[in-house]
Amino acid sequence: MSDIQGELLVGMQKNAELFIFFRINDALQFKAQAKKRVIGRMTNARTLQEREGRVGERRRRQRAKTEAWMGSILGFAKDGLTQLLGPHRPRLDPAFERGADHPETIAVKVVHSEIGKVRPGAQQGHEHFGFRDGISQPGVRGVTRPSKPIYQSEDGLPGQDLLWPSEFVFCYPGQDPHDPVNPGPAPAMAAPWMRNGSFMVFRRLEQKVLEFPRFLGERAARLGMDRELLAARMVGRWKSGAPLELAPLHDNAALGADDNRNNHFEFGDDPFQRKCPYAAHIRKAYPRDDTGNEAEVQRHRIIRAGIPFAPEVEPGETTTRHSRGLMFVCYQTSIERQFEFIQRRRTSCRRARCRSRASSRAARALSSIRRRSPGGSPASRTSSDGRMSSPAPIVASPTSRPLARCIPRSFGPYWRRSPRARVAAKELWGSA
Repeated sequence: MSDIQGELLVGMQKNAELFIFFRINDALQFKAQAKKRVIGRMTNARTLQEREGRVGERRRRQRAKTEAWMGSILGFAKDGLTQLLGPHRPRLDPAFERGADHPETIAVKVVHSEIGKVRPGAQQGHEHFGFRDGISQPGVRGVTRPSKPIYQSEDGLPGQDLLWPSEFVFCYPGQDPHDPVNPGPAPAMAAPWMRNGSFMVFRRLEQKVLEFPRFLGERAARLGMDRELLAARMVGRWKSGAPLELAPLHDNAALGADDNRNNHFEFGDDPFQRKCPYAAHIRKAYPRDDTGNEAEVQRHRIIRAGIPFAPEVEPGETTTRHSRGLMFVCYQTSIERQFEFIQRRRTSCRRARCRSRASSRAARALSSIRRRSPGGSPASRTSSDGRMSSPAPIVASPTSRPLARCIPRSFGPYWRRSPRARVAAKELWGSA
């Protein structure tokens, strides 16, 4: 742990974070200055683990006093590594090698810097749209302690799967693609100096904070449903963090605040998306048991460490005047297999792929019902509910990816044209 940079395995305790992006043009001068001024200030994972223990102790004693902690980590893009190691350096992850611009003429030049800050007051821990962030994080075996070691030894917090370290840090056992519990081979390292290292992905995601509620209001009115419910069905959670799988009708702030309950669920008992749509952000990004292959799903996890940026909405501001959003950061040992897989194969899936996945999941569920029921009558009562509803796009800044690309029209024309579905809708949602 002393040789692993902080935040890779243990989240850094922070109220603000300064991101500095720079170019290296004089490798010898940079190395000398880094040894003199930077390396001794790096924060390791053991330090963060000790700090986390102190935070937990303060919470148990209900002490509000905080400590002034500083931390720093350092990483290099592909051009930086080329400057430091030469043009014949080992080739790394293909996605990493598609990196940044070529260097200029001085030793180090700052090309961008920006400060992220947690939001104030009751919005601490929430992103700018108001949703609680960072709930569903994987645990790391050997680092994350099981909260119930006797009864749920494979979980950190309830619902938090423990993964093998080399999903996030090189040179340890990784996940077995055929077994979610036993260790698999460690990912290949292109060079010995990669030991205890990781790939970091950074994205500056802009959010149209004032326009988003207007969009929700207009779309909710068109669909004839509550605006907050529409937002929750887009994300898969209410703003409090309560998941739709456990609170499908109304927000439950106590559930959202309870880390022992707010992530303790699966999607397998919801094949017809009556609680959480297939197109909801959390169900696309991490489908849990939807695919029927948990071992493979766990091979595409990431550790997230983002933070909001820009000021809060100002009094009298009716249209977004300031760029604000989320500094998204994640860690993994394969950008292609982890971050890019989630982006390309899950969260950015096209309509046909969403429909295919939903139809496949529903077909398996209906097949199971038919095998258990003579004559298939239960299947005939529920088969109409298994159809994937028509999606629609969400408003998003041109410089950011949409929070979710599809909005299932659960209260749309489909419910109105089926009397049986109207009855089911009324029983489930209190409205037809």
